[in-house]
Amino acid sequence: MIKVLFLPNWEVYYLEKDDLSIPTPNKIVKGKGYWFFKYLPEWKVDIIDNTSLFPLNLIERNTKIQIFQQIRALLKENKYDLIISHSYLSGFIFSVIRSLVNIKFPPHFIIDIGCLNGGVENKLQINILKFAIKSVSGLIYHSKVNENFYSKYFYNIPRKYITFGIDPEFFRPLEYSPSQDYILSIGYAKRDYITLLKSWEKINYPLKIVGTTALDVQSLKNVKLIPKVPINVLKELIHNALFIVLPIVDVPYSVGQMTLLQCMAMEKTVIVTRVPGILDYVKDNVNGIFVKYRSYKDLIEKVEYLLSNPEEIRRIGINARYSILENYTEEKMAKDIYRFVKETCGIN
Repeated sequence: MIKVLFLPNWEVYYLEKDDLSIPTPNKIVKGKGYWFFKYLPEWKVDIIDNTSLFPLNLIERNTKIQIFQQIRALLKENKYDLIISHSYLSGFIFSVIRSLVNIKFPPHFIIDIGCLNGGVENKLQINILKFAIKSVSGLIYHSKVNENFYSKYFYNIPRKYITFGIDPEFFRPLEYSPSQDYILSIGYAKRDYITLLKSWEKINYPLKIVGTTALDVQSLKNVKLIPKVPINVLKELIHNALFIVLPIVDVPYSVGQMTLLQCMAMEKTVIVTRVPGILDYVKDNVNGIFVKYRSYKDLIEKVEYLLSNPEEIRRIGINARYSILENYTEEKMAKDIYRFVKETCGIN
């Protein structure tokens, strides 16, 4: 049995019984396996989440780096065979201190969502990162675009592109006919809502935006803002939508993949911005539809095309779920991570 310490960049709740309103990565249900680790029964997983204490939480709020979490991990690391940080925000302090004292065991892997420092090519930051990751055993990343940054500055570190995966049994079409009386957009961060709202000045179909209420939509009578909702409510909103529009910002790392794959798994056609973090998951006009970045004219054209071709909405939606089942499941992601860790440091 391999003892694993997992450091997620979010809060995790410990539940006596399941609560379907809480996303899978955010909960440990008594008697059930946790997130993708449930597919790896030979790994016994403990978790230190990102909850913190005053006044460290004030510093963490500004830096986004989970200091308290990583200090706790350093005090416990000798009890484990493997450490995994989800995002470098939950691994930076841990790796810096281990590099300072030249500690490399237990091996430390980073699931690198944000391309270490957001892929910023700042000389000082790069030099700090080069020192910090001396103690890191490997990087796992979900967007091939990250490789451009790694190969330029961090070419010596073992790394592996592994597709992100979701649970297609949890995210599946619900057992009733959808209303299909609106189009849906989802997300509160790294979304290009300026282009979306400009497009809707010309689109005569109801739009619901879930995740933010901070947008100015007073002049758009067919746009409704909905705050963040529990995951079970979000599933109902996705199910009842005619199709989905995800306007993603253009950054050189993973953005929007989880939401995209959740919608695809629920057999929805998604119009999504053609940005680096999405390219690995969508084949244009096959399992989704690409739209040019910041092109409201292109977005209008793609939305009007689907409104005029309902058979295309159905065809692409079916293909979307099929592609999830074939390529983008939690189980596949878990087993790929397991193989990479085993190949890199011999843990099995």
